[in-house]
Amino acid sequence: MHAAEVPLPAFRPIRRARSDEFEALAALERAAFTIHGTAFYPLADIECALEHFEGLQRRLIEEGHYFVIETETGTLAASGGWSRSELEYLQASPAPDRGKTGVVRCVFVAPPFAGLGLARDVMRHVEVDAMSTGMAQLTLTASKTAEALYRKAGYSADTPLYIRLPNGSDLPLFPMRKQLGLSEV
Repeated sequence: MHAAEVPLPAFRPIRRARSDEFEALAALERAAFTIHGTAFYPLADIECALEHFEGLQRRLIEEGHYFVIETETGTLAASGGWSRSELEYLQASPAPDRGKTGVVRCVFVAPPFAGLGLARDVMRHVEVDAMSTGMAQLTLTASKTAEALYRKAGYSADTPLYIRLPNGSDLPLFPMRKQLGLSEV
């Protein structure tokens, strides 16, 4: 190993999130969106979005479909899951076949672990879990930060959606969907 090389951390197998991890997972979400998002959004818009729009909610963990990847030392490295509930700001346009359509929620990778394929691993787990409960399709709303990841995973984008932030900026988001079982993540 060269002096500049840093060994990759070892990760524990993906597991379901626990309710006692809510605060740590919310902090991971905040750090990930702030750090990764600055390449795509002004910091003021990121802070406004984090303050005013729903992110991780306790009910997502309680539903049992929210997952984490942690290092061998117990550091939370990535998280994400899915729900049967649509995001509040998207309920004006219901998805077809709601009973068989899940919603991907809150997929984040802690900044020190970006680029290691953890978001892809979380998404694979989310899709398998959703299919095991009878879901035929997943939808999601991607930020610019994650749109390329989801496209690579086989999600197709609908018309961009612009959410007006309380600071007056319009936040571009990308509603996306994927028929499950048709392609690999």
